[in-house]
Amino acid sequence: MITTTTENKVNNFTVRIRQHVVEKSSFGVYYLRASNMFGEKTVIVNVIKQRKSDLPRNIEVTCKITGAIVQWISSFNGGDTQNFTVITLSGHDGTSLYNDLNNKGANEIHVTYVGNLQPSVTYWFSVSAKNSHGSSSSKAISCTTVKETASSLTAVVAGSVGGSLVLVTIILIVVFFVHRRYTCIFKIGNMFIFFTTNQVVHGQFYWPWLT
Repeated sequence: MITTTTENKVNNFTVRIRQHVVEKSSFGVYYLRASNMFGEKTVIVNVIKQRKSDLPRNIEVTCKITGAIVQWISSFNGGDTQNFTVITLSGHDGTSLYNDLNNKGANEIHVTYVGNLQPSVTYWFSVSAKNSHGSSSSKAISCTTVKETASSLTAVVAGSVGGSLVLVTIILIVVFFVHRRYTCIFKIGNMFIFFTTNQVVHGQFYWPWLT
């Protein structure tokens, strides 16, 4: 197939060739030649049929106490939009976790954090690349989460105790002000009247000697 396109540009330009009827013979190696009065340049392009994504590569997993950092490099997307799923399988009870991540482009480093893991448990991690033509999953990599130490437990307990103390202090202050009694003195003529706050009922004074 020979297609000729004429574009008049100064420096940067883009040439788009679209073939509406695609057959098996349409795929293969194409030679794109650009020329002007000063010379010519030939570029070789391999046109392939869309397919499922290539396998993610260079998978690395770093385990923490209750989570893990998973890193990989994306590969060719198969000519279609792709996204990734990190699959985590517990070696303790067989439960699975799934973390989705959008594609940032080919040959790019992708990183995600997998949480809600248990300490001192071996997990298996794999990364799946998926597009509309199917999915490709990497080999599973095992990693054991870090053992929970006494210092980390102490920090959790201290934080809980500190929060409880603050809450108790606030409650005591509120109770103190609510139940605190105040004495007021009023003078009517030559008579002094004393009453406390608990003698005020619905905004009216309560006169005990009048009942």
